[in-house]
Amino acid sequence: MEDFLQYNQNFIVELSGENDWINIHLSTLFLELQDIYTSIYIFRTVDCEWDKRVQEGEVPEYSVVRNVLYEALVYRVILGLGKIFANHKEYSLSKTVNQIEQIFKNNREVKNIIDEIRQKFDGSPMIPKIRKFRDKFFAHLDRENVLLYFRTDPTSAMKDIDFDEIEEWLVLIGKLYKVCFGAEVPRKSQMPSKDDIVHTFFWR
Repeated sequence: MEDFLQYNQNFIVELSGENDWINIHLSTLFLELQDIYTSIYIFRTVDCEWDKRVQEGEVPEYSVVRNVLYEALVYRVILGLGKIFANHKEYSLSKTVNQIEQIFKNNREVKNIIDEIRQKFDGSPMIPKIRKFRDKFFAHLDRENVLLYFRTDPTSAMKDIDFDEIEEWLVLIGKLYKVCFGAEVPRKSQMPSKDDIVHTFFWR
């Protein structure tokens, strides 16, 4: 099989040390989680707008564009969260935290936040479901799931996504980054407005 690096270049050679690698990786995990948070917000805004229009007797006509975008948000959320919260054998948040613990093993502040993160992992009802959703349906299709309800409506998986918990994870990752690297984690642009979302999904 062709080496993946032949067509997807690795820029790690440009970094000066392991701390730089961890810095970029942790901030990238944070930014990806922020994108997922935004995707959930967009999904919920579309849901609310749809319900409001139906209650007002203004049922939106079918739009293939809206439908594809709407379902794509679900895949973005499930696959993205699956990557971040994968088991420790992959370069997920869990494995990254383990590496940070080794690099900053004499730093009490880092250890305290890592303990918080591990407690959050252990107490999360959402993370095991995300892993199952990803492995059994969204990233792969197991034989027993061929006629699963997700096949008809993949958006039904969103009911198990805890928006508040994701916000808590953003706070924890931000805290870890700050104690490790002495700065706020770089953030992306602000959340889209409700008007922009409604215009994008209900333009006709």
